[in-house]
Amino acid sequence: ETLTGGYQLDEIESAVRMAMDRWRSLAQESVPNSQPASPHTLRFNGSHDLVLTWLAAHFPELAPGYKLSLQFSGSLGGLITLAAGLADLAGSHLWDVESGEYNAPFVRRLLPGKRIALVTLAHRRLGLILPEGNPLDLQGLPDLLRPGLRFANRNEGSGTRVWLDAQLHALGHDSSSIIGYTQGLATHSAVAQAVAEARADVGLGLQAAALAYSLDFIPLLLDRYDLVIPAHALDSPPLQALLDWLRTSAARTEIEKLGGYETGETGAIHWVE
Repeated sequence: ETLTGGYQLDEIESAVRMAMDRWRSLAQESVPNSQPASPHTLRFNGSHDLVLTWLAAHFPELAPGYKLSLQFSGSLGGLITLAAGLADLAGSHLWDVESGEYNAPFVRRLLPGKRIALVTLAHRRLGLILPEGNPLDLQGLPDLLRPGLRFANRNEGSGTRVWLDAQLHALGHDSSSIIGYTQGLATHSAVAQAVAEARADVGLGLQAAALAYSLDFIPLLLDRYDLVIPAHALDSPPLQALLDWLRTSAARTEIEKLGGYETGETGAIHWVE
């Protein structure tokens, strides 16, 4: 029905990806945060990203006989789940204020004494998601304090929320006056949807999510998103297939097609000892 309505295949795929993200968010409310281990299922837990949604749909092609199961609980939630042995890999983009590093300081704290690989998925443009045409003429984070402005925020423990809290603290702003600040959403897609449906005047999220909903975007940050993988698991067939794919030109092409991604370091490994 969608095809006969005149939509292009890339538009249909984007819409289905958004719908699956919303489904996963709703499913998390009614099922446990962890899943039993299966030799044919790679269990992911961590921060939401649209590349991962694409990977889950195409994983049987990249690693025949395996599937990728996603749980989006935020960067901190993913590391905690990984430390508990309830996931095979996590996804994180946590920025440490003191060191200026991504992810490694948090991995050292939450998985002490373990050898961990940080595999760069991509660098991502994060910023303000706005209605088309930016009718309120918003320009940056200080505008979130405008009286009456409705904000769509990410959930606590997400890398986006951690970064935003640090920025507001540095600016000396009180987040308690921001309408909607405490009502965190589980995915960047949900933030973009809230803006698209006029339930929020502005949100903070990925450019890829803004593009998927044909919304305006003001970039604020280029962050690094890593897959966090224990060294002992790195040689498993599905993870090796994933790493091999990330190092290909085809991977860079697919990731960049989503918009708002830079792939110069995609597939690179940084070790945390």
